[in-house]
Amino acid sequence: MRPSRSTQKSPLISALLPSALFVVFACAEPRSRLVSDDSWMGPATAAPAPADEHPPAAALLLPADKRARWEHADSLAALEEAPGRDRSEHLGGRFERSVHYNQAARGYLALRDRGARPTLAVGALVVQHHYAVGAASPSVTFAMLKVADAGPAAERWQFFVLDTELRVTTVAAPAGCGSCHGAWAPDAVFGPPAAATLQ
Repeated sequence: MRPSRSTQKSPLISALLPSALFVVFACAEPRSRLVSDDSWMGPATAAPAPADEHPPAAALLLPADKRARWEHADSLAALEEAPGRDRSEHLGGRFERSVHYNQAARGYLALRDRGARPTLAVGALVVQHHYAVGAASPSVTFAMLKVADAGPAAERWQFFVLDTELRVTTVAAPAGCGSCHGAWAPDAVFGPPAAATLQ
């Protein structure tokens, strides 16, 4: 029997829970399920997932009182902002995004040219804030930090899901981040906002 849940969800939980589902299952599930099926939001089961499967999204989430401020949170104010704001490919396309990057990631802007294949330096930090359409403050933030020059994307990059207070929201880096970024993007990084930005 499915556990009951409150019909009232805070805006943060409503935004954050779909993000956890997306980053865990993005490469394994069709996009339509990510948007329409919220059955995964029930309590995690006690049994651990098999080693060859992604853990349930709900099992990855830390309760708000167990979250710690991200160690790089204070450096975000010094990041450059990529021009523009457009619809994010994350979260089923329901959110707008702004993207910020540090000097080690300065090659990131070259990805506006679809033929570009920049390799970012170790220490590159790319941060993507996700906003409800038209909102001034982000609902959830995704970040990636390059930690090595070689290996699969999940070994070269650390991935983070952050709440509105820039606290880490997950027990471990969601597996879907590295698999999707590694499969589809040069140096595991997708491009900045489109030149034609949202008004």
